[in-house]
Amino acid sequence: ESIFLVGTPQCLLAEGLADLALEALLGPAPEPVLAELLHPLGIRYDTEVVAAVATAGEALSAVRGNAALILHDRGGSEDDAIDELVRWGLQPRERAAKSIAFLTHPTWRSYIFCYVAGLPMCRAFVRGEPARFEHLLTEQVTPQDLLAA
Repeated sequence: ESIFLVGTPQCLLAEGLADLALEALLGPAPEPVLAELLHPLGIRYDTEVVAAVATAGEALSAVRGNAALILHDRGGSEDDAIDELVRWGLQPRERAAKSIAFLTHPTWRSYIFCYVAGLPMCRAFVRGEPARFEHLLTEQVTPQDLLAA
């Protein structure tokens, strides 16, 4: 690719692929493999904690999209969006407030949905099949293609 435009369907695919990469390479539970690789380097890696945090993080991801909708669709205030991130996203208030800068930046304000929707859409398309992951990396695919598959 010679040009990668922000705010295009390509962004959703790029973020989804990035989030799915370890799973595609190492299977649905990559934590034991990662622990084995990190252990010789002296890096402690608690597979149960990492798996639990990853699962929770995925479940909480939609809250970031909700905060964007509060700001840009429902006419809510920044404080309303921060409250959403604190209560339902389990974020400290300071981090939630920092997230607002991203959600209100003219270039990035809608990009959050690339993170929120990219992984589940790419995962549903790939279905654990390496050839389908490779297809997403090598072929021109749109979000509509992911939904239709």
